[in-house]
Amino acid sequence: MAPAATIVQEGLQDFARALEHAHLDAPWLGPEMEHDPTPKMVPFVWRWADIEPLIMRTGELMTPGRGAERRILRLANPGVPGKTSTHTLSTAVQLLLPGECAPAHRHSPTAIRFIMQGQGAYTTVEGERCPMEPGDLVLTPSWTWHDHGSEAAEPAVWMDGLDIPLIRSLDSMFF
Repeated sequence: MAPAATIVQEGLQDFARALEHAHLDAPWLGPEMEHDPTPKMVPFVWRWADIEPLIMRTGELMTPGRGAERRILRLANPGVPGKTSTHTLSTAVQLLLPGECAPAHRHSPTAIRFIMQGQGAYTTVEGERCPMEPGDLVLTPSWTWHDHGSEAAEPAVWMDGLDIPLIRSLDSMFF
């Protein structure tokens, strides 16, 4: 059984304001995404120089566990209600620290992962371990059990893309 998630309360309000300013979102801070069937996307650029220090800070503020299973910052398009990147795709940056394991789970959305930095992390999909190195693409089909782990000496960071808004609009979202 996975340990319960822990969230450090000190500094969370400043961190939440910094996320909002950068048009980022940490779902583990609550509440879940909302859905509006008429999104109004606007052009927006998320700069790595803004994202990187915030995703690295999440390593000090939260430990993955049941209830908050992934340490992610979602890219929230300011024109799309529901804090998603587009009306069909939710994109996030995820951090896994050395020696950590994000618990196994499965869900109806499909996931794609582009590995950005770090050596020695992996995703296990339906029992098959997929090493993750910078530049790799890892696919997680709908409703497959998967977890993420690290045997590295350095943090691993990747970008997730999930078709959450599309699946939600089809009323077929489940975990």
